[in-house]
Amino acid sequence: MRQVHAVSRREVMVLAAALVTVAACDQAPAALAVEQPWTRATPGPVRTGGVFLVLHGGPEDDVLTGAECPRAARVELHEHVRTGDTVMMQAVTGGLPVPAGQAVPLAPGGYHLMVFGLDGPLVAGEVLPLTLIFAKAGRVAVAVPVKPADFKPPR
Repeated sequence: MRQVHAVSRREVMVLAAALVTVAACDQAPAALAVEQPWTRATPGPVRTGGVFLVLHGGPEDDVLTGAECPRAARVELHEHVRTGDTVMMQAVTGGLPVPAGQAVPLAPGGYHLMVFGLDGPLVAGEVLPLTLIFAKAGRVAVAVPVKPADFKPPR
Protein backbone atom coordinates (compact mmCIF):
# COMPACT_ATOMS: atom_id res chain seq x y z
CA MET A 1 0.00 0.00 0.00
CA ARG A 2 1.24 3.46 -0.86
CA GLN A 3 1.69 6.06 1.89
CA VAL A 4 0.96 9.70 1.23
CA HIS A 5 2.81 12.37 3.21
CA ALA A 6 1.07 15.67 3.67
CA VAL A 7 3.35 18.62 2.92
CA SER A 8 2.73 22.00 4.46
CA ARG A 9 2.66 25.18 2.42
CA ARG A 10 5.78 26.35 4.28
CA GLU A 11 7.69 23.18 3.27
CA VAL A 12 6.70 23.69 -0.38
CA MET A 13 7.88 27.32 -0.30
CA VAL A 14 11.23 26.39 1.31
CA LEU A 15 11.79 23.64 -1.26
CA ALA A 16 10.87 25.97 -4.16
CA ALA A 17 13.25 28.67 -2.89
CA ALA A 18 16.05 26.12 -2.56
CA LEU A 19 15.51 24.86 -6.12
CA VAL A 20 15.52 28.39 -7.55
CA THR A 21 18.76 29.16 -5.69
CA VAL A 22 20.44 25.99 -6.95
CA ALA A 23 19.31 26.67 -10.52
CA ALA A 24 20.61 30.25 -10.39
CA CYS A 25 23.99 29.13 -9.05
CA ASP A 26 24.29 26.48 -11.73
CA GLN A 27 24.00 28.93 -14.64
CA ALA A 28 27.36 30.13 -15.94
CA PRO A 29 27.53 33.48 -17.71
CA ALA A 30 27.15 33.15 -21.47
CA ALA A 31 30.38 32.88 -23.46
CA LEU A 32 31.39 35.35 -26.14
CA ALA A 33 29.26 34.67 -29.22
CA VAL A 34 29.33 35.59 -32.90
CA GLU A 35 26.00 35.91 -34.71
CA GLN A 36 24.63 36.87 -38.12
CA PRO A 37 27.88 36.69 -40.12
CA TRP A 38 27.66 37.50 -43.83
CA THR A 39 29.55 38.86 -46.80
CA ARG A 40 28.50 39.76 -50.33
CA ALA A 41 29.47 38.01 -53.54
CA THR A 42 32.22 39.80 -55.46
CA PRO A 43 32.40 40.39 -59.20
CA GLY A 44 35.00 38.36 -61.16
CA PRO A 45 38.28 40.27 -60.84
CA VAL A 46 37.61 41.84 -57.42
CA ARG A 47 39.78 40.22 -54.73
CA THR A 48 38.57 42.26 -51.74
CA GLY A 49 35.42 41.93 -49.65
CA GLY A 50 33.77 43.10 -46.45
CA VAL A 51 32.61 40.81 -43.63
CA PHE A 52 29.84 41.81 -41.26
CA LEU A 53 28.56 40.19 -38.05
CA VAL A 54 27.49 40.85 -34.47
CA LEU A 55 29.75 40.13 -31.50
CA HIS A 56 28.11 39.44 -28.15
CA GLY A 57 30.42 39.96 -25.19
CA GLY A 58 30.89 37.09 -22.77
CA PRO A 59 31.22 37.20 -18.99
CA GLU A 60 34.19 39.60 -19.09
CA ASP A 61 35.40 42.43 -21.29
CA ASP A 62 37.44 41.31 -24.30
CA VAL A 63 39.08 42.81 -27.38
CA LEU A 64 38.90 41.65 -31.00
CA THR A 65 42.58 41.87 -31.91
CA GLY A 66 42.62 40.34 -35.38
CA ALA A 67 41.26 37.82 -37.85
CA GLU A 68 42.53 35.27 -40.35
CA CYS A 69 41.04 33.73 -43.46
CA PRO A 70 42.65 30.88 -45.43
CA ARG A 71 41.25 32.35 -48.66
CA ALA A 72 42.72 35.83 -48.11
CA ALA A 73 46.25 37.23 -47.95
CA ARG A 74 45.21 39.37 -44.97
CA VAL A 75 42.20 40.47 -42.91
CA GLU A 76 41.91 43.93 -41.34
CA LEU A 77 39.45 45.54 -38.96
CA HIS A 78 38.16 48.80 -40.46
CA GLU A 79 35.77 51.59 -39.59
CA HIS A 80 34.07 54.37 -41.52
CA VAL A 81 35.08 57.82 -40.31
CA ARG A 82 33.31 61.05 -41.27
CA THR A 83 35.41 64.19 -41.69
CA GLY A 84 33.20 67.08 -42.75
CA ASP A 85 31.39 65.93 -45.89
CA THR A 86 33.82 63.08 -46.52
CA VAL A 87 33.45 59.52 -45.30
CA MET A 88 36.61 57.44 -45.33
CA MET A 89 37.38 53.86 -44.44
CA GLN A 90 40.41 53.34 -42.22
CA ALA A 91 42.10 50.48 -40.42
CA VAL A 92 41.49 50.22 -36.68
CA THR A 93 44.63 49.92 -34.55
CA GLY A 94 44.65 48.46 -31.05
CA GLY A 95 41.66 46.20 -31.59
CA LEU A 96 37.94 46.56 -31.03
CA PRO A 97 36.65 46.42 -27.43
CA VAL A 98 33.85 43.91 -26.80
CA PRO A 99 32.33 44.82 -23.41
CA ALA A 100 30.97 42.00 -21.23
CA GLY A 101 27.35 41.23 -22.05
CA GLN A 102 27.15 43.88 -24.81
CA ALA A 103 26.41 43.53 -28.52
CA VAL A 104 29.00 45.03 -30.88
CA PRO A 105 27.79 45.18 -34.49
CA LEU A 106 30.21 45.04 -37.39
CA ALA A 107 27.94 46.48 -40.07
CA PRO A 108 28.04 48.48 -43.31
CA GLY A 109 28.87 52.11 -42.53
CA GLY A 110 30.59 51.25 -39.24
CA TYR A 111 33.11 48.74 -37.99
CA HIS A 112 33.68 45.78 -40.34
CA LEU A 113 36.32 43.31 -41.44
CA MET A 114 38.03 43.60 -44.82
CA VAL A 115 39.48 40.54 -46.55
CA PHE A 116 42.26 41.41 -49.01
CA GLY A 117 43.98 39.29 -51.65
CA LEU A 118 41.22 36.70 -51.97
CA ASP A 119 42.18 33.58 -53.92
CA GLY A 120 39.15 34.05 -56.16
CA PRO A 121 35.73 35.70 -56.24
CA LEU A 122 33.26 35.20 -53.42
CA VAL A 123 30.32 33.30 -54.92
CA ALA A 124 26.78 33.51 -53.51
CA GLY A 125 25.92 30.31 -51.66
CA GLU A 126 29.48 29.53 -50.57
CA VAL A 127 30.79 29.80 -47.03
CA LEU A 128 33.91 31.84 -46.28
CA PRO A 129 35.95 30.38 -43.37
CA LEU A 130 37.15 33.02 -40.93
CA THR A 131 38.89 32.93 -37.56
CA LEU A 132 38.43 35.83 -35.16
CA ILE A 133 41.18 36.39 -32.60
CA PHE A 134 40.31 37.79 -29.17
CA ALA A 135 42.64 38.84 -26.36
CA LYS A 136 40.88 36.59 -23.80
CA ALA A 137 38.52 34.27 -25.70
CA GLY A 138 41.29 33.28 -28.11
CA ARG A 139 40.51 31.97 -31.58
CA VAL A 140 36.88 31.67 -32.65
CA ALA A 141 36.04 29.97 -35.98
CA VAL A 142 33.20 31.53 -37.96
CA ALA A 143 31.51 30.22 -41.11
CA VAL A 144 30.51 33.31 -43.11
CA PRO A 145 27.71 32.77 -45.67
CA VAL A 146 28.26 34.57 -48.98
CA LYS A 147 25.08 36.44 -49.94
CA PRO A 148 24.17 37.74 -53.42
CA ALA A 149 25.90 40.98 -54.43
CA ASP A 150 22.63 42.93 -54.07
CA PHE A 151 21.89 41.58 -50.56
CA LYS A 152 20.42 44.16 -48.19
CA PRO A 153 20.92 43.35 -44.50
CA PRO A 154 17.96 43.71 -42.14
CA ARG A 155 18.02 46.94 -40.14
